[in-house]
Amino acid sequence: MNLKPFVKIAWNSNKERRQWREVIQKAGQLSFQVEYETVKRGLRQVNVYHIDPQCFDEQIEKVVEDGLVFLPILRSRKYSGFSHQHYPVEKLDINCFVYGAIAHDLETAKKFREASRNGDHITQGMLLGYPKCCCEFFQNAWIKQKALDPCYETGLNTEGYNVNKGVVHIEGNPLLNQMLRYFGLRITPFFPCSFKCPEAIKIGEQWFDLMNKLDSNTAETIKSLLKAPLTWSLHKSIIEVTTPHFRGIVNGYDCERKELEWNAS
Repeated sequence: MNLKPFVKIAWNSNKERRQWREVIQKAGQLSFQVEYETVKRGLRQVNVYHIDPQCFDEQIEKVVEDGLVFLPILRSRKYSGFSHQHYPVEKLDINCFVYGAIAHDLETAKKFREASRNGDHITQGMLLGYPKCCCEFFQNAWIKQKALDPCYETGLNTEGYNVNKGVVHIEGNPLLNQMLRYFGLRITPFFPCSFKCPEAIKIGEQWFDLMNKLDSNTAETIKSLLKAPLTWSLHKSIIEVTTPHFRGIVNGYDCERKELEWNAS
């Protein structure tokens, strides 16, 4: 079953909706800004970047002014919600965007494009500044296990997990929590090999420090939401996440039922 991208949130109350809806909007904007800034400030070599034809001149001007280059990789149809993949098209129009890489030099951007076209997730991840152990884990999960959203696989690779009635119970560092990213809530943009991975935590601390400098209120609120207990499940191509404030559903992929229960350590 291949569902079209979508994201739905059912708030526990109108009060919760009023309190958190604006935070989620700001969180997505802050994540986008931090991903860009980490390359601009030399904290990593590459960032993936989307160019909207309707904003082409503004986006390219900013990239050039910041001393960066943009190299296109593919054209994709636009979509709303959350997607695990792109939707390649040949013709570029207002209903599409250009997916590519920004870097400080063309040679580095070309290395990323080549790795992307070859399906080399390890090289892509390393250029994106992710730990090698996490890149190798993702390559194995994505290619060999065909896990397009390996939260469950990360849980099984996290020290101290236990399974009760088919549910994997884990504790992990909130800086590495990827189970709310569908709603724009995350600190790091990659799947860690473990929710306790020391190398991933180092990067998470660096990224969170930058988030704090750019927007401390939103950063602290994101972290508080990532620390809260939640359940994550994937069944019949539907991902469902239940938090103390809302229940969210998003398109997943077809597989046997997977379920996690998360607590911050």
